[in-house]
Amino acid sequence: MQLFRLADGYDPPIGTSLERHGAIDSQDWAVWFGQWRDATGFGRATSPAYLQQHKAYHTGVDFNHLGGALGLPVYAVAHGAVIFQSDVSIWGNITIIKHFPLYREQGDVLFSRYGHMQNVGVQVGEIVARGQPIGEIGTGDGRYIAHLHYDLARTAIFEKNPSDWPGMDIRRLERDYLHPKLFIGDHRPDYQE
Repeated sequence: MQLFRLADGYDPPIGTSLERHGAIDSQDWAVWFGQWRDATGFGRATSPAYLQQHKAYHTGVDFNHLGGALGLPVYAVAHGAVIFQSDVSIWGNITIIKHFPLYREQGDVLFSRYGHMQNVGVQVGEIVARGQPIGEIGTGDGRYIAHLHYDLARTAIFEKNPSDWPGMDIRRLERDYLHPKLFIGDHRPDYQE
C-alpha cells in the first residue's frame, strides 16, 4: 500500500465512483448528487422537524438514498489513520479517521466520523486512502432507518469524545464542526490527469 503523508483533497463518503469524483454543485443543501439526500441539514440549517424532535442542531449529514441505503458502501473521504472504531451506545458503530494535513505539512488536520455503519472493515491504527471502502450503511443496530451519519470536525473533539454532540450549543457546533457539503465541495482532489 502507498504511504501517505498529506491529504490531497476530500471526496464524499458515499456514491458511485463517478458520483464521488464529480462536482458537488447543487445549491439545494439536501441534494448531494444522484439519489443521495441529506435528511437533516447542518448547524443553523438543521431541519425544523429534527430540531423539534431531538432538541439539537445537527453536526453533519444524514445520508439517505432514495432507492434504500442499507448495505451500500461507505468510503474514507481523505487519506488518514483510523483512531476510533467501536459500537457505541445510541450510535451503533462509529469509525473516526484523523486525516493527514491538507495539501501541505502545515495544512489543516481534520477528523471525520461515520455513524450507524455495519460490516466495518477497518480497525484502529489502520492507514486508509481516500476512496477506500471502510464499511456499509447500517441502522445503528436497529435504532434507525438505514442511513449514514457523517460529520467533519476541525478540532480534536473526537479524540476526546468520539460520540460528541453539542445539542443546542450552536456556537460550539460552529467552533468544532465544518459544513460537510461546503467543505468537500471546496476541497476536491484534482482528477485531471
